[in-house]
Amino acid sequence: MKTINRAYIKITPTVKFWEILEPYIEDKEFIPFHEPTLYLIEEDIWDENLILKKYIEKITLNEINQLTEQRISLSETNNIVNFNTYFTYEIGGSVVDCISTPIERL
Repeated sequence: MKTINRAYIKITPTVKFWEILEPYIEDKEFIPFHEPTLYLIEEDIWDENLILKKYIEKITLNEINQLTEQRISLSETNNIVNFNTYFTYEIGGSVVDCISTPIERL
């Protein structure tokens, strides 16, 4: 095992997120089984709000694009208070790789 020089943001969509996206999702049976997504970020975190603000737009777009090809805008996710209505998040500072094979980008 080895520690990776990254921290993470764990994102879980809220009920409000699903209410807005559900009409655009073809496989609705998938919704109850949706897993949180981990986003690797820089290792040194001094201000969680600053880090979150930096990635809000990318995270929001990625969460939508995982589920539909429709262009959907979540109103005002550009600030943390509004972002929190669509997602819960957790920021952590330790990422340990338990697998010995190299990480591949997809």
